[in-house]
Amino acid sequence: MIQQLLVLLSVFVCCAETRAKIPSKFLSTAINQSIVVQTVASDKLLIAHRPDQLLIPASLTKLVTTAAVLDKWGSTHSFVTPVMHSGQRRGKTIAGNLVMVGAGDPYLVSEKMWDFASQVKNLGINRVEGQVLIDNSLFSAKVDQVTATSTNAYDAPVTAFGINFNTVTISVLPGTQVGAQARVTLFPFRLDSVKIHNRVVTVRGGKGSRVEAVRTRGRSGIQIVVTGRVAIDRQQPLTLYRSINEPQRVASDYVRNFLRQHDVQVLGKKLSATRRLTPLTTIKGYPLNYIVKGLNTFSNNYIADVLLKKLVPNGDGSVYLQNYLRRQVGIRSKFILRDGSGLNPNNRLSARQVTTLLTHVAQRMKIFPDFIASLPASGLEGTVSERLADYRGLIRLKTATLTSPFSVSGIAGYYLSARHGLVAFAIISNGRPDRSQPSIVSLRRQQDQLLAHLVTKV
Repeated sequence: MIQQLLVLLSVFVCCAETRAKIPSKFLSTAINQSIVVQTVASDKLLIAHRPDQLLIPASLTKLVTTAAVLDKWGSTHSFVTPVMHSGQRRGKTIAGNLVMVGAGDPYLVSEKMWDFASQVKNLGINRVEGQVLIDNSLFSAKVDQVTATSTNAYDAPVTAFGINFNTVTISVLPGTQVGAQARVTLFPFRLDSVKIHNRVVTVRGGKGSRVEAVRTRGRSGIQIVVTGRVAIDRQQPLTLYRSINEPQRVASDYVRNFLRQHDVQVLGKKLSATRRLTPLTTIKGYPLNYIVKGLNTFSNNYIADVLLKKLVPNGDGSVYLQNYLRRQVGIRSKFILRDGSGLNPNNRLSARQVTTLLTHVAQRMKIFPDFIASLPASGLEGTVSERLADYRGLIRLKTATLTSPFSVSGIAGYYLSARHGLVAFAIISNGRPDRSQPSIVSLRRQQDQLLAHLVTKV
């Protein structure tokens, strides 16, 4: 009798697995894929393909970072950056240096620095005799090394104090006539530490605009060579973002300029060093739910890696994430995490591990509303503003992309099913090392088609 029951059970499992199969048109033998779709309420597996295959997750790693930091600090937590000064304050003058003490706030953007400069002005200060010094010692004395040359914004150094994600913004507008040099400037203002080499030409209307910018290290600081063309009838500026490789110098330059905009002069005298510092003010950062929204909507690597260092300033944040997955989420199977952003190609996760995290978070009211709100809405915003337009706003998902050592693309998140309620999904696609690499566009198209099938059929 027991044997007969076992046979019946095996038949049932076989049939269940058959129902969970993915149509072959959504699969490819040319790539490695791990796919899982499961209900949140009951952890019921709805569909799966190689659910436990460990693949490079790329930016799906940010889902782990987001869950861990929300769990640790809570959604309303803000990081506070102290601003100190050396020397004495004499009326409206600080006879010393201004010291920005990095506290690991990854979202010190122009708006926050504008508010800070306004605070200094409101304190009655209009002159600093010394320099603006940047204290990045919270994380380490040595700043993470970055490449001398870059055409990206995402490879910025990770520091305890960094403005605008340790990047600069380049604005390009046409010149006054065809053939003239275009107008290329830094936004919101010029920085002495960054020299722009403008090689952009104004062309006639209708030809389109195409501009490239390469950041290099010059003898006297950072150099950015901007080349290309811009149409004379273009009304809105072309905007490019590039990482910087001298974070302390650029941050100091930023601070001086924000103060200058508020009529606070920094003389820049080289004064004798002193360890005695006096508190001047603080910069209260945005709440964590706002920070993780920026992290996931735009897949911001700098935010993720700063948060990882902030988790364990004097240790290894990746170990914290590993322990979080094992102890809090309850994942027992093998995985590899080496960073918090997913840039490290040695990371390995399976689709089942990703959906296990998603279902764990969905059952925790303390963090779930802010977690799901941090994921961009399909067809509307961020990295999916032009994807899944037929399902606009109906799917919340994180995207993932890497091009080295081979093509990597992934999506994971939630959608609401009429039959199953809230559903968690993860699709991870990796090119095979022994074959020619598929384009990222083709991988995304295949994933979007599969996800559209799941939303309507499963």
